Amino acid sequence: MNYYQVLQVAPNAAPETIKEAYKRLAFKYHPDTNNSPDAVERMKQINEAYQVLGDPSARAQYDLAHHIVPNPEMANQVVAPASMQVANAQTQQAPKTAESKTYCVNHPDTETYLRCNKCGKPVCMKCVQRTPVGYRCNECLGVQRAGYYTATPVDYALASIIALFLGAVGGFVMLLIGGGLGFFGIIIAIFGGPIAGGIISESIRRAVSKRRGRRLALVACVALAIGAIGILLAPALPFLLLGRPELFMRAAFNIGFWIFLALALSTTYARLRA
Repeated sequence: MNYYQVLQVAPNAAPETIKEAYKRLAFKYHPDTNNSPDAVERMKQINEAYQVLGDPSARAQYDLAHHIVPNPEMANQVVAPASMQVANAQTQQAPKTAESKTYCVNHPDTETYLRCNKCGKPVCMKCVQRTPVGYRCNECLGVQRAGYYTATPVDYALASIIALFLGAVGGFVMLLIGGGLGFFGIIIAIFGGPIAGGIISESIRRAVSKRRGRRLALVACVALAIGAIGILLAPALPFLLLGRPELFMRAAFNIGFWIFLALALSTTYARLRA
């Protein structure tokens, strides 16, 4: 597949021209605006072509692999440095097509012209992501992201204890202030839930010195829910033990409390995941 033909531009097209061509073709063949049977496949080809030609380093590798020299300036600025890397191979006069082809390390049948700018492995579009510093393979991104998560088991324990305690306190305050106020209790819950979630999440962040964990937010939310629900159901549990489930359900069915808990949980999760 010739990426220049896909985007309908010349090999010496400027980056601005390639970008304009991509926008024009994307608008024309996007499945939301084009109902033709081949629109999805065409859009896939257009995206793949722009991912390569829209990136200077990927375009240089593509041009070198296809022996494209758009103009002398581009040859000096882009192609020449890459040519030095294959000078020895060219002097051996091996078949050009065989030498220029590279295949994805994860998908051996997929030809590619992209390389991870960190480890240098050839990867296809399925195995690479575009970052502000260039293309990175999923493996390098996984290692990089793993460095973000430095929380220890002690941090998880602290988060659980803090969320459990503050969740119980918040649930008790909510029942005490807004438990019997009806509509006004719901208003209090709407404003109090996010405030409680912010206090809980900030307390946890300070306790763990702002270290991050993959499941820190989830653990905190579970502990928060247990603490708050425990406060709600503890007074009503004797009714259930005495065979009065209707009184238990009446005590448990507190709309304001559940709104408060839902908003506190969502706020805590969002802030600890950020």
